[in-house]
Amino acid sequence: MLDTKRPRIYSKYVRKVIIITASFFILASFISTAHAAESVPASESIAMPNYKILPPGPSDPTALTIPFFGQDHNYSVTFRGNGLAVVFLRAAFYNAGDTPLKELTLRFPAKIQPEGIAAYQIVRDNVCKTYDYTKYNQPTGQYACLTYTEPNYYDYYYGANTYKKAQVALANDTLTVTIPSGIASQKTGSALVYYRAFGYAKKNSFGAYPYTFETVKVDDTIRALRVGISTDSDLVMKGVIGGVDYFRETAPLMESTKVMSFGSSFTNTSIDTSLQSIGYGAVNKEAYNLMPLDAYTVAGAYAKNPVALYAKELVIGVATVLVLLVLVVFAGVKIYKVAHRVKTSGVEGSTKGHVGLNIAISALSGFLSSFAGSVFIVLAYFVLQLVSSWTYSGDILSIMHIFAVLVIIGLAALVMLPPHFIVGAKRGMWWGFASFVFMLFWFLFNLLVLGLIYATVKYNPPFYPDNPIVY
Repeated sequence: MLDTKRPRIYSKYVRKVIIITASFFILASFISTAHAAESVPASESIAMPNYKILPPGPSDPTALTIPFFGQDHNYSVTFRGNGLAVVFLRAAFYNAGDTPLKELTLRFPAKIQPEGIAAYQIVRDNVCKTYDYTKYNQPTGQYACLTYTEPNYYDYYYGANTYKKAQVALANDTLTVTIPSGIASQKTGSALVYYRAFGYAKKNSFGAYPYTFETVKVDDTIRALRVGISTDSDLVMKGVIGGVDYFRETAPLMESTKVMSFGSSFTNTSIDTSLQSIGYGAVNKEAYNLMPLDAYTVAGAYAKNPVALYAKELVIGVATVLVLLVLVVFAGVKIYKVAHRVKTSGVEGSTKGHVGLNIAISALSGFLSSFAGSVFIVLAYFVLQLVSSWTYSGDILSIMHIFAVLVIIGLAALVMLPPHFIVGAKRGMWWGFASFVFMLFWFLFNLLVLGLIYATVKYNPPFYPDNPIVY
C-alpha cells in the first residue's frame, strides 16, 4: 500500500521554505533600496580652496639631524625585453673620518657582470639658513636670505644640481668610485651611479623573465634603502597593474656623458627631474639598518604578455578544473549506477535510505549550484559596471543601479536555490540542507581561489615623490 502522506508532508515543507525564502529576499531588497536612496547625495555647490603648487624653497638644515652612521641608497631599475637591467643608484654618505673622503667602494653580486658604468658626484648649492622676512622677491616667490650653510645630502633633491664626472675602476666584483671633490670631515656627500647588467633576470620555459635584483654591498652600514622596479612600457610585471617610467630620457644622457673627462661638470634639468624619482617604480620595496656587506634582494617576474607571465598559474588552474570535472563525472556515473541497481532490485523507497547515494547527490547539487552562481556573479559584475558607466552620482538614472541590484538578487535566488528544494523534496529535508551546505563549501573554495589570484595580480600603484602644497 502506497504511503500518500509523505508527498503531502514534503509538499507542505517545500511551500514553507519557498515562503520564508521569498520573505527574506523581499526584506533584503527593501533594505538595499533604502540604503541606496540614502547614499545618493543631494546636488550642492562646494567651494574648492584655491590651492597652488610651488617649487619648494630651500630646506632648513637645522631641522634635519645628520645621521651618526650609515648611508642612504636609492635604486631605480628598469628591465628590458631581453633580460637587461638598467640601474640608477643614488647614494648619500657621511664622512665620519678625520681626512677628506675621496673614494667609494661598491661590491656587485657575483652573478652579474655590469657594463657601461658611469658615476657622478652630485654637488648642490648652499642652502639658506636664515631668511629676511621683510624682503620678498616677487619673481622667485622667496624671501631674501641672510645666511647660508652647506647642503645636507640626506635631504630631498628638488632644484638644480651640478654633476661632476667621477672615475670608476672595476676589479672582479668591486667597483671603486673616485669623486672629484673630496668630502670634508663631518660633512655629507652624494653620488649617482649608472650601469647596465645581465644576470638579474633569466627567461623561463614559458617566455617570462623571473628576476632577483640584489643591491650592491658597501663596507659601511646602510641606514635606509629603497628599490623601485619598472619595465619598458610594452612589458607586463607580475603583481602590477599599470606602470611608470621615469628614466626613458635619462639613460641616453648617461651614455652620452661617458666621454667626459674626470672632474668635468655639467647641469641638466632632465637628470635633475629623474634624480628626484630614483627609488620609485612600479614595484617599490624598502629596507632599513643593513649591516656592512649586507645586500637586499627584490624578486618578481615580467613578460611580454599576461599569458606568458601567469602561464604556471593558468596550468595549475586548468588542471584543477579538469580534476574537479573528472570527479563530478565519476560521481554522476556512480550515482546513476547505484540508483539503477536499487531501482531494478524492486525494493520500494530504499533509494532514500542509501546514505552514500544521498551524499553524492547533495554534493553534486551543491557543486552545480555554486558553479552556476559563480558564473552568474561574474556576469552580474559586468552588468553592474555597464549600468554604472551610464549614470553619474546624483543623476536620476542612478535608480537604474538600484533596479539592477534587485533583479540580480532575484535571479541569483532563482538560479541557486531550486536544486536544494528538489533534493529536499526527493531525498529528504536534511539532504536538501546538506546540498545547501555543500554549495557554501564550494563558494568558499571559489573565494579562496579568487583571493589567491588577487594576491598574485593585485594593483600596486606606483609611488611618486611628493611636492609640497602651498596654501
